[in-house]
Amino acid sequence: MKKLLPLFALFFSIQVNAQTSYTTIDSLIGRIKTLQAGAENLNYTEDGKTVQLSFSPDNFGVLIHNRLAYKSVYKSEGEKEIQEIIENIDLSKATALEIIERGNLGTVRMTFPPGHLKPMIFINGELQNAPEVTTLDFFCKLDANSSNPEALYGLLVDLTSNFKQETGRISSIKAQSVSSQWSALQKTVYPESLNSYAAFLKENPGSIYAAEATKKLEALKARKIKEDQRAAEAAALNDKVLSLARYGDQSYRNYKYYQQADSVLSSLMLNYKEAEIGNSRYAALKTYQPELKLRYNWNREYYQKKGMIDEYDRLVERTAMLNSDFMRKNNATVNGTMYVKATLLAIGGIATMVGGYAVIAKDDAFTPATRQGLLTYGGGGFGIGMLWTMIQSGGVKKAGRRASASQKEADNLKSSLGEVLNKRNQSLNGRSLINVN
Repeated sequence: MKKLLPLFALFFSIQVNAQTSYTTIDSLIGRIKTLQAGAENLNYTEDGKTVQLSFSPDNFGVLIHNRLAYKSVYKSEGEKEIQEIIENIDLSKATALEIIERGNLGTVRMTFPPGHLKPMIFINGELQNAPEVTTLDFFCKLDANSSNPEALYGLLVDLTSNFKQETGRISSIKAQSVSSQWSALQKTVYPESLNSYAAFLKENPGSIYAAEATKKLEALKARKIKEDQRAAEAAALNDKVLSLARYGDQSYRNYKYYQQADSVLSSLMLNYKEAEIGNSRYAALKTYQPELKLRYNWNREYYQKKGMIDEYDRLVERTAMLNSDFMRKNNATVNGTMYVKATLLAIGGIATMVGGYAVIAKDDAFTPATRQGLLTYGGGGFGIGMLWTMIQSGGVKKAGRRASASQKEADNLKSSLGEVLNKRNQSLNGRSLINVN
C-alpha cells in the first residue's frame, strides 16, 4: 500500500505544548504510535466487508502552535485504497474511552461531542464527502494473553487527562483521585468488583473512565445473571435427583428411578461447575452418585429374583417347621416314650427270665400255668418294647430326613441367589438398601 504523508506533516513536525512536559507528551505519543504500528496489515470486518489496516510512521501527533492533535490511518477494502485524516482534534474535549476487541485486533475508541471531528477521506487518491463522526479509533495488535489494549487505553487516558487539566476541565487533584480509584478498581475480583464498579460510576459519572467502567459493569451484571440462572438450573436438577431417588426408595419395584436419578446427576456434574452447584452440595452429590448406583443394582437384582427369594423364604419357613417337628418327636422319644419302652423291656425281660428259670429248674413254687404265663407275657412285653423302640426311632429319623432335605434345598437356592439375601437386610446411610415393600 502506497502511504502518503498527511497534509499537516508537510508543514509541522511532531511538537508538544509548552504547558505540558515535553518528556511526558513525547513519551505518550511515541508509545501510542508504536502500539498502532503493531497492528500493521491486521484485518477487521465492518458492514460485512474486510478492512485491512496500515499506518504511516507519523500516524498520530500534537501540533505546537495550537495544541491540537492529528491522526491518520490507511485502509484497504477490496479495490479501494482509503486514507482517513482527522485534524484539529482537541483532546481535552474527549468524553469517553472504551476498549473494543475484534478478533486479533484491539481497538480503543475515543468519543467526542457531535460536530467536533472533521474527517477527510481519500479513496484511491480522491477526496470524498465524509460523514459526520463522533468517535476516533486507535488500534493495536491483540495476541493471546495480550495486555496491549489496556496499555493503549492507559496511554490515551493519561494523554487526554493532561490536556483536560491544562484547559481547566478537571483539576489535577481530581484527576489524580479518579486515576487512583481506577487503578484500585482493576485489582478487585469478582464478585466484589460488581459493587466496586457500581460505586465508582456513582462517584465519577462523567469521567473519562465512565464508558469503560459502564461496559465492564454491564459485563459483570450479565455474568451474575448467567451465574444465578445456572445456579437455579443446577438447584432444579439437584431437586430432580432427590425426587427421583425418593420414588426409588418407596419400593424395590421402582429401581429404575435410581438409574434415572443417576443419569440426571451425571448430567449435572458434567455440565455445571462446582461453584454453580454449590461447594457443599457438590461434595454431597459426589458421594451420593455411588450410592445411587448401588441402590439401582441391588433393587433391580431383588426385583429380578423376587420369585426365587419368595421360594427361599417359603423353604426356610418349612425347614423351621420340619426341624421343630423333628425336635418334638426326638424329645418325646427321649423324655416320654423312652420310659414306656424301658419299662416294657424291663418287665418283659424279667418276666421272661423268671419264667425261663422256673421251667428249667422245675421249681414247685410256680405252677405250670404260671410258668407258661411268665414266659408268654414276658416275651410279649419284651417284644412290644422292641417294636415300640423301632417305631419311634423310625419316626424320628424320618422327621430328621425331611428337615435335612428341606434345609439342603434352601441352602442350594440361597447359593444361587448370592448376596441379594444379605443386602435386603442391609442399611446404607441410615436407610434400607433394598425396600422390600
